[in-house]
Amino acid sequence: MHAKATKFAIFAAVCVLGVGALAANAETVWQPVPAMGNNWDAAHQWVFGGHAYWPENAQQPYDLQVATNTSAPLARFEVRPGELWSGDVGGNDTERSEADGSAGAKYPKGTPFWTAYSFLIEPGAPQINTAGGNPGGPAGWCILGQWHGDGKEQAVPAELNLVTTGRRISSAEHLRFTIQTDPGQTWKTLWTDPAFFVRGKPYDVVVALQVAGLPSDRAQVWINGVQIVNYTGVIGSATPDPNLYFKFGIYRGWQGDGLPPIAAQYANVAQGTASLASRATPAGIPRWPAP
Repeated sequence: MHAKATKFAIFAAVCVLGVGALAANAETVWQPVPAMGNNWDAAHQWVFGGHAYWPENAQQPYDLQVATNTSAPLARFEVRPGELWSGDVGGNDTERSEADGSAGAKYPKGTPFWTAYSFLIEPGAPQINTAGGNPGGPAGWCILGQWHGDGKEQAVPAELNLVTTGRRISSAEHLRFTIQTDPGQTWKTLWTDPAFFVRGKPYDVVVALQVAGLPSDRAQVWINGVQIVNYTGVIGSATPDPNLYFKFGIYRGWQGDGLPPIAAQYANVAQGTASLASRATPAGIPRWPAP
């Protein structure tokens, strides 16, 4: 991937399972979203799929782009090693290019809400450290969707992760869905895909959550129309934390680990309190936007 590149070719030879086929030899034309200055005010919001988000990235032209020639909205996020969002400088020193949904839709704690999106990870090197304290080992984390609360780390009740296993020579990537329970910020894995993650292949994700830090909390997750999580139990914290919201894009760690560049595309993003159960079936999966 190069800074001046504005096109990403998608070929029919890519394996596509569960999401509408991609057009053969079609090129998507990308346009950078103007740098927002990482200001959290109404003037610096980015609207995608009818919802407002705050971009969180290093403000490079490739960090956040939108397609100009596709049949439906399509966004591209890219993260390169050593580049930080200003909110991470001098803090947790993580690398990210994300869309923060706290700019728009928020869901009061205990309110059931739904999220759905399609995404793919562009072909590239696996997330293996080349520096830091564990060279040759896997990235600490690489999150592709966060269900967040108003607060810090303890307010992230659920995540979809791209997990790298093994080391440089024999690494593999898998999807994993985790939740956080209180007390003690305890992470619980609800599902790890036994199949290898396929780069260049669109995945469709539907998540239904009810989070209040109580035993009656619910998490239901479908990938490509197949339910992979049906959980009842404590999610998040029972302490006051009035609103939950959705973040999507790439969030990984750590800055000093020399991780390779990574780019993800997102489409068909939907959220709200109305049920999206019709999308949680193979027949309900929307097609990937075509040029």
